Amino acid sequence: MKLVKRTARIYNLRDIVEAPFADWRTQRTFDDFDAVQSAVSQPGGVDPAWNALPDAVHGEARTVA
Repeated sequence: MKLVKRTARIYNLRDIVEAPFADWRTQRTFDDFDAVQSAVSQPGGVDPAWNALPDAVHGEARTVA
């Protein structure tokens, strides 16, 4: 179940990167990125590529926003 929740949060972050809400301030977007990052930054224990995915998405989010 933790893996499913972690995956959902990562994809929610990707959705915000691709189509941010028009009425969100930049700071609110960054706050949301940070909240998702802290939620998914716990080691997943699946494999190294999977464990690195949240950091990669968070980095992409920071450069786009």
